[in-house]
Parts: sequence; structure tokens; C-alpha cells
Amino acid sequence: MDKTGKVKVSLPLHRNIVIPLEREDGERLVDTLNQLIPKAKNQEIREHIMRKRARRKREKSKRVPSSPYVTVPYYFPTEQVDIVNKLRPRKKRKKK
Repeated sequence: MDKTGKVKVSLPLHRNIVIPLEREDGERLVDTLNQLIPKAKNQEIREHIMRKRARRKREKSKRVPSSPYVTVPYYFPTEQVDIVNKLRPRKKRKKK
């Protein structure tokens, strides 16, 4: 705020607004803006976090399930052989 009461508001992308007001009105406007700016910033941060969580949730649902070869620990060769036989696709029955 200037000495004359003009309020200068700086906006993104190098845009500025100058509001010519009386001294008292300018002080009141600056006080209310200073109270509202932190609330708006907090709301913006909350929205950003919610969008990030939603994006992670969508990406998680699109993931391919892991292979049984990766999830089953390799302890004994016989166990692996048994599991591999069970993973083969079933043969289709021939029609008569």
C-alpha cells in the first residue's frame, strides 16, 4: 500500500493491479487480504494432495498383478517344480 492509499496487488505472470482507495479503506482491504491469503494457500495445498492421492490410486489399479514366480520364495527345487506344473493352462476338451 502506498502513502496515498493506493493498493497494489501482484498477480502471477507479471500482472499487477492498482486499486486507488482512501487511506482507511486501503488499510481495511490489505488487512482482509492478508487474512484470506493463508487460507487460500492451505486450501490449494489440500487440493494438490488430494489430486496426488487420486492419481496414485488410479496408477495402482492399472498395475499388472505380480507373477507367481516372483512371489513364491525358492527354497527347494521340488517345490518349484510342483508349482510350475500347476500354473500351466488347462487343456481344452475336444468336442465329440
